[in-house]
Amino acid sequence: MKKDYKLPLAKMANTDLSRILKSDEIQKSLRPAKKRVLRAARKFNPIRNRSAYLRLNPFAAALKKNAIKLQQRRAKERAEALAKKRGVSTFFFVSCSSCR
Repeated sequence: MKKDYKLPLAKMANTDLSRILKSDEIQKSLRPAKKRVLRAARKFNPIRNRSAYLRLNPFAAALKKNAIKLQQRRAKERAEALAKKRGVSTFFFVSCSSCR
Protein backbone atom coordinates (compact mmCIF):
# COMPACT_ATOMS: atom_id res chain seq x y z
CA MET A 1 0.00 0.00 0.00
CA LYS A 2 2.86 2.38 0.84
CA LYS A 3 5.56 3.23 -1.62
CA ASP A 4 9.20 2.57 -0.65
CA TYR A 5 8.24 0.92 2.64
CA LYS A 6 9.96 -2.25 3.80
CA LEU A 7 8.96 -4.34 6.75
CA PRO A 8 11.54 -4.45 9.55
CA LEU A 9 13.61 -7.61 9.36
CA ALA A 10 14.94 -9.56 12.35
CA LYS A 11 18.64 -9.11 13.11
CA MET A 12 19.04 -12.80 13.94
CA ALA A 13 17.81 -15.76 11.99
CA ASN A 14 17.90 -18.02 15.07
CA THR A 15 16.40 -16.28 18.11
CA ASP A 16 17.15 -19.06 20.62
CA LEU A 17 19.65 -16.85 22.43
CA SER A 18 20.25 -19.07 25.46
CA ARG A 19 21.26 -22.02 23.23
CA ILE A 20 23.59 -19.77 21.23
CA LEU A 21 25.29 -18.41 24.37
CA LYS A 22 25.78 -21.90 25.79
CA SER A 23 27.38 -23.19 22.60
CA ASP A 24 31.03 -24.25 22.73
CA GLU A 25 32.18 -21.70 20.14
CA ILE A 26 30.88 -18.78 22.16
CA GLN A 27 32.05 -20.16 25.55
CA LYS A 28 35.63 -20.53 24.25
CA SER A 29 35.84 -16.86 23.32
CA LEU A 30 34.36 -15.49 26.60
CA ARG A 31 36.54 -14.57 29.55
CA PRO A 32 35.87 -16.39 32.85
CA ALA A 33 33.30 -14.88 35.23
CA LYS A 34 34.61 -12.84 38.16
CA LYS A 35 33.99 -14.66 41.44
CA ARG A 36 35.05 -11.94 43.88
CA VAL A 37 33.27 -8.61 43.97
CA LEU A 38 35.52 -5.65 44.77
CA ARG A 39 33.81 -2.88 46.68
CA ALA A 40 35.12 0.64 47.09
CA ALA A 41 36.30 1.63 50.56
CA ARG A 42 34.08 4.11 52.37
CA LYS A 43 35.64 7.55 52.60
CA PHE A 44 35.22 9.61 55.74
CA ASN A 45 35.45 13.37 56.14
CA PRO A 46 38.37 14.01 58.55
CA ILE A 47 36.80 17.28 59.69
CA ARG A 48 33.77 15.45 61.11
CA ASN A 49 35.25 12.00 61.74
CA ARG A 50 37.80 11.86 64.56
CA SER A 51 39.37 8.51 63.61
CA ALA A 52 39.92 9.66 60.01
CA TYR A 53 41.52 12.86 61.33
CA LEU A 54 43.83 10.91 63.65
CA ARG A 55 44.93 8.73 60.73
CA LEU A 56 45.95 11.90 58.86
CA ASN A 57 47.47 13.63 61.90
CA PRO A 58 48.42 11.21 64.72
CA PHE A 59 49.91 14.06 66.79
CA ALA A 60 46.46 15.64 67.11
CA ALA A 61 45.60 13.26 69.97
CA ALA A 62 48.57 14.49 72.02
CA LEU A 63 47.72 18.12 71.23
CA LYS A 64 44.14 17.62 72.37
CA LYS A 65 45.23 15.94 75.64
CA ASN A 66 47.63 18.80 76.33
CA ALA A 67 44.92 21.36 75.60
CA ILE A 68 42.52 19.63 78.02
CA LYS A 69 45.19 19.49 80.74
CA LEU A 70 46.02 23.16 80.20
CA GLN A 71 42.34 24.11 80.39
CA GLN A 72 41.90 22.15 83.64
CA ARG A 73 45.04 23.69 85.13
CA ARG A 74 43.89 27.20 84.24
CA ALA A 75 40.44 26.53 85.73
CA LYS A 76 42.09 25.34 88.94
CA GLU A 77 44.42 28.37 89.06
CA ARG A 78 41.48 30.71 88.43
CA ALA A 79 39.44 29.08 91.19
CA GLU A 80 42.38 29.38 93.57
CA ALA A 81 42.92 33.04 92.63
CA LEU A 82 39.23 33.83 93.20
CA ALA A 83 39.28 31.98 96.52
CA LYS A 84 42.37 33.92 97.58
CA LYS A 85 40.66 37.22 96.71
CA ARG A 86 37.57 36.20 98.64
CA GLY A 87 39.59 34.91 101.55
CA VAL A 88 38.22 31.36 101.30
CA SER A 89 40.49 28.31 101.40
CA THR A 90 40.21 25.78 98.57
CA PHE A 91 41.26 22.24 99.27
CA PHE A 92 39.42 20.54 96.41
CA PHE A 93 39.93 20.57 92.65
CA VAL A 94 37.39 22.62 90.74
CA SER A 95 36.66 21.34 87.25
CA CYS A 96 34.56 22.97 84.61
CA SER A 97 31.82 21.11 82.75
CA SER A 98 33.35 21.83 79.32
CA CYS A 99 36.69 20.21 80.29
CA ARG A 100 35.36 16.68 80.20
